[in-house]
Amino acid sequence: MVGIVIPVIGILVTLLVSGRDAPTDEDSTTSSTPTGASAAKSGEEAGETSKIMFGPGEIEVHTSAYGEDIELDASRPLVEETIKGADLNLISAGDGTAASATFFGPLAAHTLAPLPSSPSEATEAECAKSLQKNATMQVDGLVKGRRLCVQTGEGRIAYVRVVSAPSTAHMIKISVTIWDLPS
Repeated sequence: MVGIVIPVIGILVTLLVSGRDAPTDEDSTTSSTPTGASAAKSGEEAGETSKIMFGPGEIEVHTSAYGEDIELDASRPLVEETIKGADLNLISAGDGTAASATFFGPLAAHTLAPLPSSPSEATEAECAKSLQKNATMQVDGLVKGRRLCVQTGEGRIAYVRVVSAPSTAHMIKISVTIWDLPS
């Protein structure tokens, strides 16, 4: 009995904190969303749009077998070797080159969503939809033009596009857009 009560209490607290009174019958019939995508779903369903908190702006990330962390919940993305609670981690194979680089979400959470190739920039709504349907814990194949969306630890949505990733280089340049939380 206790094993069931604790998760139910957690769900109720989450709903109350997010401003919803209680789950409805409609909530119980919807399909489950991957970890990290629920905040993106609720904002899109409510028709809310957020203002851009950062970007689009370019940042450089060094590739190494040790990885570099990227924090997207700051006013400007932070890139360092170790950031507790980082939203994105870039790790490459032992050679440390961009050709073997992969983005990972934090703690193997499904907070990343690859987007199909396109010359246009993604919108917040496109990212929210992709995070609902295609969330994963890693995105590889980081070549110029690769696009992905990120659900941050604080619930923001970010769009990342690889600007350059020379295969033998030890650096990737990405363009980042981060939308603030809906008000």
